[in-house]
Amino acid sequence: MKVKKKNLSEKEIDELVIAQANDDNAWTDIQSVKNRAERGSREKFLKALSKVPKVESAEDDKIV
Repeated sequence: MKVKKKNLSEKEIDELVIAQANDDNAWTDIQSVKNRAERGSREKFLKALSKVPKVESAEDDKIV
């Protein structure tokens, strides 16, 4: 599924950031990521990363 990219105004970006900062669930998600990171290891990460195909990103999937 392709997602249309929308150029947001500075005001829209500010509103999104404030809404996410005020969302308690967003902070819970951050803590759960930190907890998972503590259980992981660089060795496991590199092993998983080695399985990812080394291909160029599609043109519509690049950050410019």
